Amino acid sequence: MRRKTNLVGTLLAGTIVFVPIIVFAASLKSMVATILSFLDQVGVALIGVAALLVVYGIVRYITAGDDPNKLSDGGKVLLWGIISLFVMVSMWGLVKLLLSSIFPTTSTSFELKEQLFNP
Repeated sequence: MRRKTNLVGTLLAGTIVFVPIIVFAASLKSMVATILSFLDQVGVALIGVAALLVVYGIVRYITAGDDPNKLSDGGKVLLWGIISLFVMVSMWGLVKLLLSSIFPTTSTSFELKEQLFNP
């Protein structure tokens, strides 16, 4: 039963990816560009959530008063917020650096070259 569920999930994922290409006669280049644009927006949203987590940790730490348990909890939230923010911004920067070195462009956004998919 588990194998059948995995097969159905794989077929559904493949259908979701390839049906728009067939129906709208979209090129692979436009589909990849759409997916990259979506992932870029998700990354920015996650960085925003991490920043809110840092602010939440600061508020919890400040409002803890003299309770050592609340101070500890606020400090942990703040620490994990800072770590997650650092990791996400670092990974985002590394990906942008790799993309700009592999696909050099004059603009700051990633644009697929015509020769990438049309040899």
